[in-house]
Amino acid sequence: MARKRKCRWLKTFRLSWKCRKCKYRRRCEKVVKRRKFGMAMMVLIVIVLMVCGVWKAVTKENNVIQDEKVEFVKAEYFTKSKCQNIVPTKTKTPEKKTITPVEPTFTEVEIEALGKVIFKEAAGEPYIGKVAVGAVVMNRLKTGSREFYAHNGNLMDVILYDGAFASIEDFSDEEFEAAIEHDDCIRAANEAINGVDPTRLHFKDGALFFYAITEELSEKETKKRIGIDTFLIGKHAFHIEMH
Repeated sequence: MARKRKCRWLKTFRLSWKCRKCKYRRRCEKVVKRRKFGMAMMVLIVIVLMVCGVWKAVTKENNVIQDEKVEFVKAEYFTKSKCQNIVPTKTKTPEKKTITPVEPTFTEVEIEALGKVIFKEAAGEPYIGKVAVGAVVMNRLKTGSREFYAHNGNLMDVILYDGAFASIEDFSDEEFEAAIEHDDCIRAANEAINGVDPTRLHFKDGALFFYAITEELSEKETKKRIGIDTFLIGKHAFHIEMH
């Protein structure tokens, strides 16, 4: 079978002017028609694919909008339903729940030790002065500061810290119980433990220091207290800072 010769004058989608007198003109015309048909089909397929893509995108967006509308309508419906189903009743004032803070418990030995400090520091002072001295001890404990040896949260550490208060180590229980002001000192100790603090009348968080105004201070201690804010109760000056 003879192989068909390819026309050298044939263009891609049209015949050349030389094809007019060529004996293979009809064959070339068929080739051109097939090419045009194929190209038209390709263009049509591309257009169809583009239209399908756009249609899917628009449909997806419309579905999202429709879903949002449905959710909005549902939410509005349920809101209205709940409002319509509400039966007016007498309003009840909610009961206030009082939260009682858990305070650390102290042993009788600790209360007795605090009472001894109060006696040693504030014997002869009015009762409010005794409570104020006890409150200073408790305020130091609440700070949790190493400055007052309160970092362990132990009341005895604060009381027995060297130089903080008058020493009670040589003050026996018998001597303390025999003292006239024993009951007042124990009562003042209990009140201080329970949060009573007369120094809060002047200081927001209560005093941390005090000194007797009737006793002469050393030069060093006097310099520490120059220009500080003090609050007098009886013969004691209470304050919250030192230089």
